[in-house]
Formats: sequence, C-alpha cells, structure tokens
Amino acid sequence: MFVTHCFRLLVACLLTAGLAVPNVSRADDAEAESGADGKPVLLRYRFERGQFVHYEVASKSKMILQAKQEVQTISEKRSTRKHYRVVSVDEDGNAVLEPVIDHVVMEAQSDGQEPIVFDSDSTEPVPSQFSKVSETVGRALVRVRYTPRGEVDEVLRVTADARGMSQDEEAHKFLIAFPEAEIAPGETWDDDFTVKVAVAGDFKKPLHKPVTIRRRYTLESIDGDVAKISFATYPLSVDRDPQIRMQLVQRSLNGDVEFDLKKGVIRKWTSSGSGQVFNPFGPSSSAQASSSNVERLVTAARPRKRGPIGPQLPGPPTAPGAGD
Repeated sequence: MFVTHCFRLLVACLLTAGLAVPNVSRADDAEAESGADGKPVLLRYRFERGQFVHYEVASKSKMILQAKQEVQTISEKRSTRKHYRVVSVDEDGNAVLEPVIDHVVMEAQSDGQEPIVFDSDSTEPVPSQFSKVSETVGRALVRVRYTPRGEVDEVLRVTADARGMSQDEEAHKFLIAFPEAEIAPGETWDDDFTVKVAVAGDFKKPLHKPVTIRRRYTLESIDGDVAKISFATYPLSVDRDPQIRMQLVQRSLNGDVEFDLKKGVIRKWTSSGSGQVFNPFGPSSSAQASSSNVERLVTAARPRKRGPIGPQLPGPPTAPGAGD
C-alpha cells in the first residue's frame, strides 16, 4: 500500500508541477539596488497574429520515500515538443494565445522495476498513469489572453469537452509577467500567486488548501538583444503540515530565463529544485525530492496534425479570425 500510494502521489505532483507564471503583484522592489553598469530596458512580448512559437522541453524528477524500514525510489523523465499559436492581436498589443502539446515521451520507474513508458506517437495502449496526459496531446484545450507585459487577462476554454483540462487556471499560464516600467540590471520584481495543495480526502477527490507562492525575478544582465533573468520561488508562509510541505517542494524552483528583446520571445528557460521533508507519512518517514527542467526555443514548421481548435471566441481581442 505504501509503494502504491507513493507512486500515485509522485505522478500527481509531477502532473501538477509546471511552468505556470501568474500575474505580477507589483512592478518592482523598493529595496532593490539599481544596476550601475546597464541602462534600463522595457521587457515586452511582441505578438504577431498567425505566429507559431515552438519549444522543446526536457525534464526529470526523482523522489526517495521512506516509511520506517521501507524505502522506495521513484523517478520520472519527460521529453516534450510544444508550441503556442497567436490567434489574434488587438491594437494595444494584447494577444490570444493557443498552447498545444505536439508530442511527449514520459517514463516513470520505481526502484529496479521495468519503467512505465508513454510515447504519444506510439500505437501501444496508454498506461493508466498517463491517460490524462494522453488526452491533452495535439488538442487545444484553452486559449489565454495576454497583455504585452505577459499578464493574463483571461483563460478561455475552447471546447465543451473538459477531459484532460486542469481546473487550476494557473496551470495554463506559461509566460513570465514583466514589470510595468523599465528595469535595469540588478533590479528585481515579484510575482505572487496561489496554488492548491491536497490536504485530506480520497486520492481521486482530495480536499484542497490555497497556498500563496512568491517568485522573485532579477534582471541579471543585458547581452546584446538578450535579457538574462534569474528567479527564485518560495512559499510566503511556512506550513507545519509535512504532507503540504512535500507538495510545495515541487513548486519551489530556482532558475534562469533568456528573453529576446528584439523578437519579444523567451529563448530559454531552465529551472531546478530539491528538498527533504520529514514525517509526511507519519513518524519515522521522510520524502526527498529533486527536479530539473530545460525549455528551449526551436525553429520549426507549422504542425501538420492538429486537433480541433474550438469555436470563435467572443470579445474584441479575438476578432477577426479567432476561429482560424
């Protein structure tokens, strides 16, 4: 029972942990010191209607769980190709983006057992652990209305079919939200957002609790047309519940971002994190987790195979041509 529970818990954490970046709560940090060796820059996305932006992602996670004398090591690897399409852009530069996962290969392994592998291109039956992931590949589930700063205005469902769609809107936010004003190397800005963690109840229908997370960004330097940004993520309050702390380990990531100032796109995004929690399953138990993720911009042709993109959406930012 311990092994089964732990495997399910790891898969659940891996599927909910992502690169969701919510709204910036304030433009800059009053305590930050301005960089003396660089001029301020305005960080903005440059959306063009009909544009396709492609990324390749490589990630891996590992969790070592112990309950008394029983130890379980579980690892997961993932390789993903994905893109977002710029559906429309209004006169103020606000854009409706449509993210789609094009291909994914996932592998989960428990100790020395045979790994469980899922390849979205394979004709083999989909392992039950990855059934929700399978339902999202090649399908546009949402469209996200962004400002040029990367602030999310609205997350819109594009089909009536909710399978594979997270109920947590933060999971669908995939761009950094930049500060309102220009920022110089050495200066920082904060990004506060809320995530839901399981606290009790059945595994399939757990009860949830909101936890506020802060991601602090620092503009490290400007190298030609590339802004180099670092970030650190941490909960704003310390929770004594070890089960909640274990879930937050997956959210507490540090990393770096390369942003192309001229093209207005993220070129590269790396993140990693690790931590250990004691007594998550009762006395004499522990959980140690680590993860890493690398996302790179790639030049690719327009996808040949696409699922339904959904109906035309209401509102000025999505017209004309929102149903293209």
